[in-house]
Amino acid sequence: MNWSEYPYLRIAISFAFGIFASEYFDLNVPNTFVSTMLIVLIYIGTSVFLSYRFTKPHISGSLFLLLFFFMGMSTMSFRKYSDNYKIIETENNQIIFLTGIIQENLKSETQQRFLITTESYSKSDSLNLFHSCDLIVQFEKTDSVATTYKVGNQIAFNAKLSLVKSASNPESFDYAAFLKTKGIFQQAFVKEGRHHLISTNQLNAFRTFAETTKTFTSSTLHKYISNQSSLGIAEALLLGQKTYLSSDTYQDFADTGAIHVLSVSGLHVAIFISLFIWLFDKIKSKHQGVKFIRVISLILIVAFYVVLTGMSPSVLRAGFMVILYIVGKNYFKNTNTYNILSISAICLLCYDPYYLFQISFQLSYLSLLSILYFQPKIKKWWLPKSKVLQFIWDLINVSLAAQIIVFPLTIFYFNKFPVYFILSGIVAVPLVTVLIYLGTFIFVIEFIYSSLNEFVSPIFNSLLDFLQFAISYLADLPYSKLDSLWLEPYILILCYISILLCMIWLELRQFRFIALSLVAAFLVILSVNFRPLFMSQNDSLFIYDVYGGVLIDAFNNDMVQTIQSSSVSEKTINFVALNNRIKNTYESRNKIITSLDSTHLFKIKDKYTYVLQGEQDFKRLKSDLELDILVISKSKVSSPEYVLRKLKPKIVILDKNVPPWIINKWETYSGNHLFKLHNIKKDGAYCAFF
Repeated sequence: MNWSEYPYLRIAISFAFGIFASEYFDLNVPNTFVSTMLIVLIYIGTSVFLSYRFTKPHISGSLFLLLFFFMGMSTMSFRKYSDNYKIIETENNQIIFLTGIIQENLKSETQQRFLITTESYSKSDSLNLFHSCDLIVQFEKTDSVATTYKVGNQIAFNAKLSLVKSASNPESFDYAAFLKTKGIFQQAFVKEGRHHLISTNQLNAFRTFAETTKTFTSSTLHKYISNQSSLGIAEALLLGQKTYLSSDTYQDFADTGAIHVLSVSGLHVAIFISLFIWLFDKIKSKHQGVKFIRVISLILIVAFYVVLTGMSPSVLRAGFMVILYIVGKNYFKNTNTYNILSISAICLLCYDPYYLFQISFQLSYLSLLSILYFQPKIKKWWLPKSKVLQFIWDLINVSLAAQIIVFPLTIFYFNKFPVYFILSGIVAVPLVTVLIYLGTFIFVIEFIYSSLNEFVSPIFNSLLDFLQFAISYLADLPYSKLDSLWLEPYILILCYISILLCMIWLELRQFRFIALSLVAAFLVILSVNFRPLFMSQNDSLFIYDVYGGVLIDAFNNDMVQTIQSSSVSEKTINFVALNNRIKNTYESRNKIITSLDSTHLFKIKDKYTYVLQGEQDFKRLKSDLELDILVISKSKVSSPEYVLRKLKPKIVILDKNVPPWIINKWETYSGNHLFKLHNIKKDGAYCAFF
């Protein structure tokens, strides 16, 4: 592999590192702009005045990459600068009047949620101000008017805006950071009767056509698929919609490593267009007019599929990548796939640098890079003579190649690794390929001559049922996944250092590189295996930020003591605490789980902790009990003086369920008394390390 043949790959890496540096080192626009201009001047000066004294390719090449590094920093800085103007400034608890257009119907089990792009807003006694930004707007589940709203509707509503808060529970999913990558910073809850429809169909022509197409394709699937589970799979893999996808089905696909087929992405676009590329390749004419028609036809076919799936951002990215590939392969013969892939990444990151921090973007590009590099090498391990064996071997070597660069990131984000990913690839990829073509055929036939689908749809349903059965069967096999895995950031870096050194060794065949790769791999194994030992020596206490009750984890040596309210569901516990428990080796410790229904006073590592929930239990306590920690939750005991006369805590923690008026009393009272007050609603989850 000649590194000089991949200039755009080097540029893309430098540009991406610049974006990363700007985000995590918080560099501002003027600094990065001055730095970029300085690098440009140094580059020009070096090229003009030092070309004869130094080796120009090395100097100019390094400065050129440094230039793109600073360009990446500037791109990210300007994006963050522009994001400041997307926030609507309001006073505390101020209700404002807004108008906007619904862009997306968001899935929610408890509320009706929409992504809305605002058009204007006005405060009390002020003029109507034009302002465009994206908001997450929530309506009550029982709001009958909100149930009629559709994508493209223009609505008006009164609401209080609030910033989306970052995750306060340790290691939990950070919803605010996720929305930040999409340019969304605020949310609103609209009460029933405080909103109304202004007009319909306010999207542009392309979006209107895409939404109409998506409505048609979705209704077609509903017409011919009666099984709810199969319908969820069909909508996910054909339209990218997970509204009807059950949590059990989703978990089965995740556990077997086939989750990528349920998100319409580059794989689906590549599968769809590959048949047409193969057909057009049968035309042997080298005439430029024929080539132009072929390229335009393929681009239109990609555009058709993108529109068919509703023009979601991930499909648009994939479609753009495939279109660049088609143009590059037909008009730039000397351009390799690495450069085409890199150009698409640079273009997308110029459009939105926050794509770099989206998991789907990272996994898509890394898996493609992994396949491009490792698949040809793995394929040479065996050359079967049978076409059937060759087909199976191709599925296996592609699955293996895709995982080599991706698996550390998969473990880092999802804390699990699918053991049978090769088997799921052998089953899922061929079935999904057939389902994509057959599903598209059903949509076209429904539009032209719907009666024919009475014969085609049973085949489609049978394939869906078989896919679900096969994935469910693989998920139920013993040891189908390695679960509760945890990678610290430094271990992730060591993993990629090991992989990179291995790739260098494959190119240069120098022993030092494979030796260093093995050393890095050994350090990874050592860190992963000894981390539980180090964690068991750290005693810690976590009082989580959770609605509806109390959840406490206390880690002490080889034991974990959990205190929880019966009102807190298992799903909620997993959402707020699972990642932190994995990090603290929860599964490998002895567990004591106590319900707050039976007791309220606990001894946690020589520290007395009392959870105040009701007045009756509180009255039965003996007086002058010296506490280390007092947790107040859902209590009607509103007087701090009354509580402190009986209990003398060093720390008072108000959980998320305490009413605001009681919080105000405690905050007012705490200023003149010797105890530390921690308000979970404002300060986040309570974490203590002993």
